[in-house]
Amino acid sequence: MNSLAGKRFSLTVLYPALAWYFLHYGFFPGFRTRSYSAAGFNSIYDGGIYRYRLVGVALVRAVDGTLGAEARKYLGARPAWMYTLAPQLDSGLYLSMFVVGAASLLVTAQCLYKLLLSVPGEERESLYCVLIAVVVLTSYIITPYDQLAYAMLVLSAYLFLSAGQYSTYALGAVVVIGTLTRETQALSLVFGVVSLFLVDQQRQGAHLVKLGVAFAAFVVTYLSLRASLGWQAGVVQDVTAGDQGLFANVSLLSAVVIAVMVQRLASSRNTGSLWVCATTYLLSTPYLVTLAIGGSYREVRLITPLLLIQAILVHLAASRHSNSAAEWLAAWRRKSPTNRGAEKGQAGAADDASV
Repeated sequence: MNSLAGKRFSLTVLYPALAWYFLHYGFFPGFRTRSYSAAGFNSIYDGGIYRYRLVGVALVRAVDGTLGAEARKYLGARPAWMYTLAPQLDSGLYLSMFVVGAASLLVTAQCLYKLLLSVPGEERESLYCVLIAVVVLTSYIITPYDQLAYAMLVLSAYLFLSAGQYSTYALGAVVVIGTLTRETQALSLVFGVVSLFLVDQQRQGAHLVKLGVAFAAFVVTYLSLRASLGWQAGVVQDVTAGDQGLFANVSLLSAVVIAVMVQRLASSRNTGSLWVCATTYLLSTPYLVTLAIGGSYREVRLITPLLLIQAILVHLAASRHSNSAAEWLAAWRRKSPTNRGAEKGQAGAADDASV
């Protein structure tokens, strides 16, 4: 294995996998443990807003049906300290949520690495490592859908920018799966709109088609879910803005700090990409208002999808600006008086030689 392949393996496999393992088997929060038993899992995810988030729950149940019995047989009541915090813990179900989350995290890591590949110098690794750390650490409560939703969102961004022959069809399928996973897939449409102005002009027509496909896939899937499962449960259950206490305020401040950090790392000190960040958050206003009204800003994990698309879009803008600047500088040098004199001298010498 050469050094580049080894570095990529370390960043996209070892780093996220070990971080995920440490978080969920080394650090174990003693709250929301009701979902770690079969009865609690079913009661939570079969009702309310969670009943629309089908794919992650179905995957966890499928993995549990395959690995759960073996996990319960070999793991038993280990590690014992986890059972002290959650006596009702189903080790097979917990492992199934861990596996689905880990597989989704690895997809996110691979897509982010490819999307951020052109960031110059060490800033690429810094931005990538910060994003993976945010994705992992904000998922300290393991759920069936969080990591899968991030994976579908980042994969959508990758397909928007891909020039592959079947990328449009793949994008439509990913948006459908993402919408069946969590409502945050709507942010892929924000990504599609902003990136339309960042891709090459000759690709904007194809990009516009992709945006139309993604929009249709999201709207049809979302409305179909509501029509078939009912409209009773909304994303905002109660208006609790301003009634969340110190923890919510600290979480909101943390999200702002992380957003600024991501902006700085992604822009490569190019201030011209600020408009991309501002436009992204402006188009995401309905999402942000929903979080604010429902008091959900206390959960940084709900800001994480925005941070992911912000990083990719700002990086794309910074890369395009750098490429344009390099092309302009090369053209300017070709047209400089010194080069024009040299070109004239070469032309004169060629004329003399021809005579």
